[in-house]
Amino acid sequence: MARRGELQDVELLDEGDLVAYDHADPGAAPMRRGLRTALIAAALVVVVTLVGVQWVVSARERAAIAALATVPGVLAPVDEHLDVERRVPADDAAGLFGFGGWSLERAADGSQSFTWAPTADEGSGWTTQLTGPSPVLAQYDADDVVAGSYCTPDNAPGTAPSTAGTVVCLVSDGGYVLDPVNDSLVRVPATTTQVRVLSAADGTITATWPVHVGDAETVFAVLDDAVAIASTATTGTTLTLHDLLTGDARWSRSSPTRDGSTADTFSGLALSQVGTVLAYAPPDQPLTLIDADGTVVRELPGTIGDRFGFVTDQRGRVSLPSVVDGRQRTTLLAEDAEPAHDVTVDGALVDAVVDDGSVPDLLLTYDRELHAWDRSTGERRWSNETVISASGVVIMRGSVFVLAAGFVAAFDGVSGRTLWATTAEDEVTPSTISTDGSHLLATLEPTSTDGQPVLVAYDPAGGAEVFRVPYPAGVGDVSPINGRLVGIDTTTDGNDFVYVLLR
Repeated sequence: MARRGELQDVELLDEGDLVAYDHADPGAAPMRRGLRTALIAAALVVVVTLVGVQWVVSARERAAIAALATVPGVLAPVDEHLDVERRVPADDAAGLFGFGGWSLERAADGSQSFTWAPTADEGSGWTTQLTGPSPVLAQYDADDVVAGSYCTPDNAPGTAPSTAGTVVCLVSDGGYVLDPVNDSLVRVPATTTQVRVLSAADGTITATWPVHVGDAETVFAVLDDAVAIASTATTGTTLTLHDLLTGDARWSRSSPTRDGSTADTFSGLALSQVGTVLAYAPPDQPLTLIDADGTVVRELPGTIGDRFGFVTDQRGRVSLPSVVDGRQRTTLLAEDAEPAHDVTVDGALVDAVVDDGSVPDLLLTYDRELHAWDRSTGERRWSNETVISASGVVIMRGSVFVLAAGFVAAFDGVSGRTLWATTAEDEVTPSTISTDGSHLLATLEPTSTDGQPVLVAYDPAGGAEVFRVPYPAGVGDVSPINGRLVGIDTTTDGNDFVYVLLR
């Protein structure tokens, strides 16, 4: 027996050696059994370790997928069996397309109602009648009424509508109607306009008050416990902030019509909530930021028309597109209204279909290439010249997935390093991208009569094609909408438009 501290020689044997030992001196049996036991035990340790590592990896993957499932825009799990769940006629489909699951609906008799249709996890839905029948609006097809009444939840910019406490509706019996004969908009004069405040929990109407704007063009925005209403007339534009529940005016400001301009142009009036202020632009006049007490905190030079208007991004920040020396640029206004803190970058903004926040402060634009910027400072992070256009982006788990012209590409969100890219295919081209948390999904639509539309699932990590499934018969133009894959029934004519929910 070796004494403690002395080294021993150990011979490693394979199975053949063990067989040889079995036929050797019987006196060596105890040693052979001990060696066999040690080898088996070592093998079991390796197996258990590998299984344990695999279990940890799988658990982390499941946790990551579960976390992604809560991110707005992520689809329910998708596999290689793409089936029709149900068909929805256009008249019943408003809930599919209402932002975040809500919609304003107009009936054939001219009456109007509001439907709240959250996901199953967000609670039950409801419908509230806003107005009774309107003989004037009943003369027109409900689908042809494109303006007049509006509703919006009071959730903060960049948050889910399900966080709203109330829904505010500006309800009018007038508006604009599409004239199918000459493809133009016809004004339907309003005789009454009201604000109705609804509980987001059950649709109960908690307040109703009149808006005395006559037949003026009117837009509105919700700001904390108040409603801002802007209306135009031939003499100018008026902006008034009202108490949400009583309708009492807190302050009002007027902007006379400029010489040579027409203040009754609907498309020239803009009003939006931006953080804690209002972004307001009368027709042909500068964009102005106004706080809740009516104080102008910033007025931009020029008119919004000079910069092609303004938009608010997914986080509620104002951006102004412009063209400088033939190149498109975008300016993001500072949230503190300090001009020195504005961020101006090259290209047009690209909004993300899904953003899980794994690449903080990422801002994406494109012009002749794809650019990634720091949203706070405007510092360029990286660019990629292979992407000359970007019509969709998914940001998840530290990677940026881009729907480019004819292909899908994945980039490291921090460095911009290309991770993988698909190649262009004959007869089909990528149309949309999305994710169910496990796969990067792309719909491929035909580019010729021989092309067959398909849904393709890629491994987000390496880009390998996991599966490819054709659309069900009679279904086309599939897109991700409110967390679902929705297509168009191609077997009906234009008068019987039908949407198809897939699973």
